[in-house]
Amino acid sequence: MQTVQSVVGIFGLLALTFSISENRRAVSFRQAAIGLGLTVLLAALFLKIPHLKFAFSVNAAGTHRPPPESPRA
Repeated sequence: MQTVQSVVGIFGLLALTFSISENRRAVSFRQAAIGLGLTVLLAALFLKIPHLKFAFSVNAAGTHRPPPESPRA
């Protein structure tokens, strides 16, 4: 259900920005689709690849956290 809500929210925001645009013919749907696709791709990478997930983590003090220690066998 959250995925559906997120997709509806993305398209809702795109529809809102398109509807209040002053020059709708100047909107390049190809560029908008490429930008949206890159955003989704980067989000998937940051969420799914463990090294990237922790490499860009910042704690409350504004400093980078090291990745958690891997369990040693």
